[in-house]
Amino acid sequence: MEPWEHPMESSPFDAADYLDSPEIIAAYLDEALKSGDLGLIAKAIETVMRVPEDRRTMPKEMLRRIAELTNGVT
Repeated sequence: MEPWEHPMESSPFDAADYLDSPEIIAAYLDEALKSGDLGLIAKAIETVMRVPEDRRTMPKEMLRRIAELTNGVT
């Protein structure tokens, strides 16, 4: 079998693996919020929820913005 014929092993991409600090998480959520796309915002929040708890402490400003955009509905 030729080297290029070997099946390549990979794992699915998950953005949560790269959200490694509260600042990065806040920037990620901020970009989703700026889009105004409710589907994208929901997906971004779902992604953040997969981040280990010790890395997903959100700044108060971000929590306030989420509350504003969702009219306080969580």
